[in-house]
Amino acid sequence: MVSLVFRFDVKGLIYTAHAAARYRTVNSALVATPWEGRFWTYEVRDGMRVPLNGEVEWLLPEGPSPYWRGRITDIVYELAR
Repeated sequence: MVSLVFRFDVKGLIYTAHAAARYRTVNSALVATPWEGRFWTYEVRDGMRVPLNGEVEWLLPEGPSPYWRGRITDIVYELAR
């Protein structure tokens, strides 16, 4: 199970998502580690406001360690009926 804490900016958009412990692999072992994702450049795509840029990092004792950065270039939705 994963529990996330979301932080919102003044416009009500998700700025960060934080997990106190997500598992990462260290020397073939799983280690629970704080994790955070940041999101920005929100645009409306197909009627939904989504962040087009994001970055995810492990929050290590020696400082943040980013491991993913990305930009959404295309979105396809299949909405529930």
